Amino acid sequence: MGGTTGSTKCNSPYFAFPIKNNTIGDGVALNRGLPVSIGGQPQGLRLTFFWNNTVIENGEDCRSSNNGASNATNCVGRSGGVFYIDKSSTWKPAPDGAWNGTLHDPVNNETLQETSHILRGWDTATFSGDVQVPGFPLAIWSETYISNRTALGLGSNDSSTLRALASAGLFPETPSQIGIYMASRSELYSTDGEIIFGGYDTSRINGSITWFPIGNRFAGLDCPFQVLLDDAKLITPNASNSLMSAGFTKVPFCIDPVQNAFTFPDAMWQTWTNLTKHPGINEPKDGSPKYTDQTYPWSNEALIGELQLTMSNDAGEAYSSRIPHFEMVSHERWSNAAGLYTVTNASRAMSAVVPPSGGMLNLPLLGGVFLSQNYMVIDWASGKFGLAPASTAPWDSSKRNINANCSAPKKSNRLTLIVVTVVICVLFVFSIAALFLLYRRKKARRAQQQEPAELSGSHTPLSQTPYTAYSEAPDTPAPRHFELHSPNKDRQEYPHEADSSAAPVEMDGRDLHKKRSGTYEMWSP
Repeated sequence: MGGTTGSTKCNSPYFAFPIKNNTIGDGVALNRGLPVSIGGQPQGLRLTFFWNNTVIENGEDCRSSNNGASNATNCVGRSGGVFYIDKSSTWKPAPDGAWNGTLHDPVNNETLQETSHILRGWDTATFSGDVQVPGFPLAIWSETYISNRTALGLGSNDSSTLRALASAGLFPETPSQIGIYMASRSELYSTDGEIIFGGYDTSRINGSITWFPIGNRFAGLDCPFQVLLDDAKLITPNASNSLMSAGFTKVPFCIDPVQNAFTFPDAMWQTWTNLTKHPGINEPKDGSPKYTDQTYPWSNEALIGELQLTMSNDAGEAYSSRIPHFEMVSHERWSNAAGLYTVTNASRAMSAVVPPSGGMLNLPLLGGVFLSQNYMVIDWASGKFGLAPASTAPWDSSKRNINANCSAPKKSNRLTLIVVTVVICVLFVFSIAALFLLYRRKKARRAQQQEPAELSGSHTPLSQTPYTAYSEAPDTPAPRHFELHSPNKDRQEYPHEADSSAAPVEMDGRDLHKKRSGTYEMWSP
């Protein structure tokens, strides 16, 4: 399945690109994501809402591997794709302060005492269907510890990704709607997905859309798409148990497919490990490798059942999603020596759940597994996003039906600002003129009252000063300036939107955002 373009019922363009397993790097390693060639180098970019810019691992991190070619290939696969600056003839480094990315994305994890080196610049990005985007902003990261760093940033409507699509002439302005079906990368039923820029595909939806507000709504969570989880139940053939702690009725989560697994907060994680009888990460007595947070003896596979999630929006509308057993568990999988994500230990089971310390973002997260069963619609123009049950049955691309919000861009605010400004200016001019005329009249009247006394050479005693029906204030000069305050002056901008015009081209140091400490806020009745 390649890229597809067309026009919506609003007569506006859309572009549909596949989400699938992609051969990357040296032609051996695979990574699941959006197929994009950057500077002639194939990538499989994961999607993320945590960053606003496209970030790619520096190829030098893998090239410098001293353990042979197989380890270098494994590094490419583990990184999710790398970029070699010296292999691109179209790469242009950004002069100091000239990069047009939207902001500095989080750099590293201070807890693990990592450091990062970042090169910023532009190159030509070619999407499926030979859709070329010249001058595509890139942040080339060098950070050897982090895996799957490479990702396409979609963290706001001012994402450099969306701005680049508009600058290339694909859209008249940055697309305000995105539709995402991540599909499945499960061991048994792997399928391809799709992302729509400029609308969403109703043929991928199997139910109604429930809408949620966009923005940072809950303390401790820094992500644009947040939900409050009312309940999470682990369902097995013999039992149904809630993972929620007693006394807390709602737990906030972020939605982001940069990571496939769920990240549970500590209390939910402890309940999960108890119900699934996790063996711990101690050395097994049989001398086999240690278990990880996600791995179990295969005999525990049946305990890792289905996951039933229930949430509600601000209007009190409930939304539920059931994640099937085959998405929640597989044989143990990881990148092998060839960089392929495959089964590495058939005697162990691997769950799709990690604790806060094991997740990429270190916060409660509904990752790619969640979006394997749910279609997501992002509507930046209305400030909301929607979730709907996904149609997971075999799909025929001829049934694609792109819907879009046809409401015209809101320009009334700008027009209102212009009108109000003109009215204020006119009133100001008339006010100054009126004050000036009043001042001249008072001055003339005062001169007439003083004229007889001046002619006779005598002065009226203070006690005999004639009473007047008004009291004159001392003469004061007219105002010298009048400041107009724009209605946008005090508008609170979305935290992901920031001016990066002074951003350095290279930066070493620690992440100002830091990896989250997990101090999110539990909601209780």
